[in-house]
This record gives sequence, C-alpha cells and structure tokens, in this order.
Amino acid sequence: MTEELKKKGHVISEKTVGNYMHEMHIKAHYIKPWTKTTVSKNFSNRLRNILKRDFDPASPDARDGVQI
Repeated sequence: MTEELKKKGHVISEKTVGNYMHEMHIKAHYIKPWTKTTVSKNFSNRLRNILKRDFDPASPDARDGVQI
C-alpha cells in the first residue's frame, strides 16, 4: 500500500500506513505463489520395473545375469 501511495505522490512511511491499517482493521494478505502438486496421469507408464520382481539376483547390481 505504501508503494501505491508513493506512486500517487503522497509522502508517507510504511509505519504510518501500518498504523492506519490497524486502526481501520485492514490486514495484509500474503499470496502464496502457485506450485504444481499433482502428478501426470501417465507417470506410472514411464516407470520401468528393471528387476521384473526378481529380488534374488545372482550378484549385487545384476539382473538376469547382466550387470546394471
């Protein structure tokens, strides 16, 4: 609000604007930036099961006899 008043030519401090807002019971609201939280529908299609549920490989870091 202080910046808008200064743009219009008023000379006023941020503290004074805060005091006026307090007197008039006006509160500032923080607007949180929008963030993407959902996962696309074909996310599971891109996942690969490289072990093919073979949880007992012949050696560490190996699958089907092939070193990963």
